[in-house]
Amino acid sequence: AANTVADLGLGPQRRFFIVLAELRKIVRTSMVDKIDQLTRLNRADAAGQAMITHSLDDLESPAAAADRAKARGFINRAGMVIIGGLPLAELQGSDGKDGLKKVVYLSQKEIDLVASWEDGGSLSGRRKTRRGDKPPGAGKFLIKVGNKPGLPVEVITTPAENDLLIHDT
Repeated sequence: AANTVADLGLGPQRRFFIVLAELRKIVRTSMVDKIDQLTRLNRADAAGQAMITHSLDDLESPAAAADRAKARGFINRAGMVIIGGLPLAELQGSDGKDGLKKVVYLSQKEIDLVASWEDGGSLSGRRKTRRGDKPPGAGKFLIKVGNKPGLPVEVITTPAENDLLIHDT
């Protein structure tokens, strides 16, 4: 509606930013076609988007093969991919070919860097950290745009944020 109002000259052009967190939950529903359409037409609708998932495997979760193929296309059409710490197998696949590097160009140096941020968790499955402690790799990301070298960044938190259990979800 806002775009129609702007097209008619009756109001300002508004821009939108859509965040699809927990993408795994969305692609397991019948929403794959809608997300696919959004990734192809968002610029025409003055919309940007961020899709957040923990694993490339999440895009393989739809039951229908056609939906899985559409979901894999989300990364192929992404202008930017931001990667947090991931295990080596997720980055390069068990055979060295099928991991994230299959859809995002990653040099061996980038793979080693991102894998070094992954802490693997504890044997109990729970992180036992004191207030203010961060797990290894917390806040570290590699920003990739096309085939260009990635830009490693680290989110620096304030003292007030450090006193919170910001990673205790």
